[in-house]
Amino acid sequence: MAIGEVGAGNGYFALKLARRVGPAGKVYANDIVENFLTETRDRARQLGLSNIETVLGTETDPRLPAGALDMVFMVRLLHDLGKPEDIFDKLAGSLTPGAKLIVVDMEETVRDPRRPVLQTRQDFLDVIARTRFAVERIDKSLPNPRVVVLVLSPR
Repeated sequence: MAIGEVGAGNGYFALKLARRVGPAGKVYANDIVENFLTETRDRARQLGLSNIETVLGTETDPRLPAGALDMVFMVRLLHDLGKPEDIFDKLAGSLTPGAKLIVVDMEETVRDPRRPVLQTRQDFLDVIARTRFAVERIDKSLPNPRVVVLVLSPR
């Protein structure tokens, strides 16, 4: 299995995913901050994980390989994306047939007008509606009531 993580930061989830897919699998850890990717590479080396490839992206293109990913994972990032539609468009081109985009974020029930970021579930759904993705499932089973998991599939 090949998995991409957009906004991987220091590799917390990418390292867990790399263990999960095993040596025959591959994890592409993407971020727009080179220092985070350096830390991810160092941590992977210390843990003996050779199936992680770091990818320096931009604010509008994660630069993940085309048509190669069985799943893309994005945690606590959607609310901060300046041009989420651009990112989602690029991600759609990175997926294999039947692959999913998993988006995990924190949702508010009421929008705070002083914060110029996506905040509510409706904000997230409005963005997704403008992309090449459809919501397949919404999961609220995690212990924190503010965490929402959106399972998306390409249209």
